[in-house]
Amino acid sequence: MAGYGDLRVPFGEKNGRLYTPDEVDQGKACGCHCPSCQSPLIANLPKVKRNYFSHHRAKECPGGYETALHRMGKQIIEDAGYVWLPSKSFHFRAHVAEDVYISEKVVFEPHRTELLDVVSEQMAEIWRPDLTANLKNGSTVYIEIKVSHEVDEPKAGALDNLMEIDLATVSPEEVRDLDALREIVLRAAPRHWYRCSLYDDLPRVRAARKRLEDRLPAAKAKFVAEREATEKRELEKFRYEENKERQRELYAPDVEKAFRMQSEEAQTKLHQQMEEKCAPAIRQELARLHAAGHALPDRLPFGTGVRLKGDWIVRCHYSLWQMFVLEHFIINVPVGHHLTVRAVVDAVRSRFGYIKWMDRLATMKLEGKKKGRKRGTWYADTGVWFLSESENQAIKTPYFLMLQYLRRLCDWPYSLLTETGEGYRFTIISNRPHARYLEYQGAEARAEQQREARRRAIKREAEMIETQDAKAILDKLEAEQREAEAEARRFNRNLEIAEGLYRRGVSKGYICNRCHVLMEQLDAMKCVECGSHAVQSKELSTEYYESYPFRLRTMPKMK
Repeated sequence: MAGYGDLRVPFGEKNGRLYTPDEVDQGKACGCHCPSCQSPLIANLPKVKRNYFSHHRAKECPGGYETALHRMGKQIIEDAGYVWLPSKSFHFRAHVAEDVYISEKVVFEPHRTELLDVVSEQMAEIWRPDLTANLKNGSTVYIEIKVSHEVDEPKAGALDNLMEIDLATVSPEEVRDLDALREIVLRAAPRHWYRCSLYDDLPRVRAARKRLEDRLPAAKAKFVAEREATEKRELEKFRYEENKERQRELYAPDVEKAFRMQSEEAQTKLHQQMEEKCAPAIRQELARLHAAGHALPDRLPFGTGVRLKGDWIVRCHYSLWQMFVLEHFIINVPVGHHLTVRAVVDAVRSRFGYIKWMDRLATMKLEGKKKGRKRGTWYADTGVWFLSESENQAIKTPYFLMLQYLRRLCDWPYSLLTETGEGYRFTIISNRPHARYLEYQGAEARAEQQREARRRAIKREAEMIETQDAKAILDKLEAEQREAEAEARRFNRNLEIAEGLYRRGVSKGYICNRCHVLMEQLDAMKCVECGSHAVQSKELSTEYYESYPFRLRTMPKMK
């Protein structure tokens, strides 16, 4: 209950009714007694303070405030002849199966109701509720006023249609304002039912019960159908996983080999073996191309010796099959003619062949893609449905390998092909790779000549200036030279690292915004090369790897 401060006795009793100090004469002439202890009261009506009651020649009784408020609550309802009933809700449930239920809810909001024959403290069986009243429909309602004590459990369980109005939080200011107190008692105060059967047989309640009864058969049928569907899905999933594992076991040894071949160490070892095995054939092919004017005697033809992702799946060194493709599909073909990836794949297969176990996996992956696209399933672009995404990625197909190579020949500095339209078709724009190499070398030489000419010009200018500025100019020249050399080393180093990541199939990594190196992992959230924290994650797609050299040239120099 809210504290009542100096408001000890808010109401005085006179002739069985309660009054405020404003409603009676001053002093002992008020004729009022304390509602709790029945001692005489004095009505104090000062000009400055509010009017109040006090005991006459008696101690202030501790229960005066609560008793007075409790009795005034009853008196207000008796005088008004109406009250706002609490809300009442029904929540009906029906058991469907197991722990599944359906429900219907009906809510009757608080509303005003007229009271007939309101009687205070009338016995009801062995109980004495604060108020007993009849409603227009003949029902009886019992009302309890709570100031500090709730209704006892036995009483609450015995009396039907028993409601409680809670005045425990009413403030002394609200108690002094009789109009405000009336509004609180009749409508605004918290109220609730202990037991209530007033609404049990109303049409809305009967309709809710009927709806619940009508819904139950359909709910049970739905439960059975859903359970059967769930069991069917689980059975299908079990069979799917069982079939998936059975299919995977057929290719498990080959898949394990593919995983092992993703390491740089395994690829390097295989390349060394192939290089030793194919060395005579490489020398013979190089001599023949040199004799035809397409290569230098001691250097692989321009556009060959290119490292690619999965370049180890051909049964020879990558330099040898690349010389074969260069000669038969570019050098010996007129400019403007077209070639397809499929034709190159088949020609390399016929001439050298692919590693058998990887070729089996690649064929299976290709068939999986075709079936997936036909069915519109999620694994259409992944490959084999019974392998994981990482297992599918470990399978290197001849088609993808040759597509990489032809696209690399489209890029600078080779510029031998251009990709045209859809279907991975390429057009020959130059069939003279050695001429392209000479052009490239010439361009590099001219660029170096220009750099050297600038260095000489600056040096001559410095020699002509016999001032203290000469040393500064020379220092600037040397600094520019050191910076250019460092930038070239960084460029080549970044390309080497990117090539290694590409060959190992790294598809997610980081790029340093300072030195622009690509990384698979960070060192304490820092760049492993320069230590900068300015790093960001990057999707390392094939297209990104192919465009990385161009990107690297256009990125700002490292400060």
